Amino acid sequence: MNLDSVNCKPKNNKKERQKMAYSVDFRKCVIENLEAGKTWDEVVSVFSVSRATLSKWVKLNKEKGSLEDASRVPY
Repeated sequence: MNLDSVNCKPKNNKKERQKMAYSVDFRKCVIENLEAGKTWDEVVSVFSVSRATLSKWVKLNKEKGSLEDASRVPY
């Protein structure tokens, strides 16, 4: 499966994924693929994200119109 048409690349290195959070650009790209008609199974497989993560991003996008996580800095 080739998703280069939306200009984002799946993360292939498992260690790389564990070191840092996904970028907002990557999240947008994943959501754009979902909105473009890719199935959840395709998106989860190609981009190596969990269904729980994808669900979280869909919810964030729907409720806040943004894919940025809430700040973790205490007040």
